[in-house]
Amino acid sequence: MSENTFYDMKFESDKERNAYAFRNGHSQDSDDVATNIFIIITMWILVAIIGLIFGAILGAMIGQIVGCWFAFSIMLLGFVFVPIAIIKCGNCQSQIEKFALEHQAFLEEVERNIREDILSPFNKRYLSYEQKIENIENLLNLINHRENLELVDKDIKFILIQNEIETNIDFFDKEVSKLKNKDIVNLSRMLIRLVPDANFEHEVDYFEKEVSKLKNQKDIIASSKVSFNKANFKREDGECKHVLYQFIVFLERKQIPYDLDKLKKTLRSEYKSLKAVEFEEKLRRGHNKKVTVDDIDHLNGFEFEEFIGDMYRKAGYKVTVTKKSGDQGADLIIEKDGVSTAVQTKKYSGSVGNSAVQEVVAAMKYYDCDKSMVITTAKFTKSALELAGRNGVELIDKNGLDVLLDKIL
Repeated sequence: MSENTFYDMKFESDKERNAYAFRNGHSQDSDDVATNIFIIITMWILVAIIGLIFGAILGAMIGQIVGCWFAFSIMLLGFVFVPIAIIKCGNCQSQIEKFALEHQAFLEEVERNIREDILSPFNKRYLSYEQKIENIENLLNLINHRENLELVDKDIKFILIQNEIETNIDFFDKEVSKLKNKDIVNLSRMLIRLVPDANFEHEVDYFEKEVSKLKNQKDIIASSKVSFNKANFKREDGECKHVLYQFIVFLERKQIPYDLDKLKKTLRSEYKSLKAVEFEEKLRRGHNKKVTVDDIDHLNGFEFEEFIGDMYRKAGYKVTVTKKSGDQGADLIIEKDGVSTAVQTKKYSGSVGNSAVQEVVAAMKYYDCDKSMVITTAKFTKSALELAGRNGVELIDKNGLDVLLDKIL
């Protein structure tokens, strides 16, 4: 394969060049030296065995001299060509990986070029993850038109993720600059305060699981960029993921000294201490205080689902929790007086769009329910309200949930 990059190769237009790069931009892990040596030795042994077997057969049929020469020739050719083939394959893999890195660098350059005049207005106009996905085709068309490209959906998603990463790193930078003492304890407390929806015990566990196969801290930092496929602080299910990855990338970029093991240990302990204090405060407040949506704002998506289930149990409903993955669009099935309802819960900070309504309608049919309902801590888009009206779906937004909480709890 040619050593030229796609920037050096001859194409009729920039669009053709970029399209070629995108088609060849799928990374593959190249084998390390130890693996290549193991494969070469294994292939040599196989070639030697094959040569000896066929040599013995020819020796028995024609003569021992011919058989020996045949076996020797096969083994000699194997010793010469097997390493060449393995090394050549490794070079091909390295070239593919090189294309992938250049592809990623090109997308990052596109993100920088359109950050202010396209991505910033897009993110301000469409706040929730769901809204962004619903409008991703329009964004794709605009960027391709503006930059004369042929990007596909996965490229646009990468650009959006990269933009969120850069925004979050800027956010970290502003907050860290306010700290007089940038030790591990203060950094950990700041991170927990900035991302209150994150479960940092899960964050550390997830981080350790993802990097357990990596050899050193340098590899961890190098891998963190690849692991941003689902990154941002607030997901549609309320879970926060990759916060620790993003924070480490920030620390590395700003050359702020830190000890990774100490950071993980401190995050765990500080998070547990915070939760203990919060729980103690709840006990002190007693049971007479009315519960509002603001009181449950700290819950993540799964905790919110459990809270809604408990609320309906107190109201006398039989509550069935569907499985976490493959729930067919319903988180809960509630039943009372012979009437069953498929319920989807949405712990959102932005607006809930059409897809939630479509999913719960499908869930109502799948679970053979009589009614369907979507409950959120946010608001619904105008199109979601219209679609729900046409399909008889009950929508409970933040205000409606406050009324429901006051009535039941």
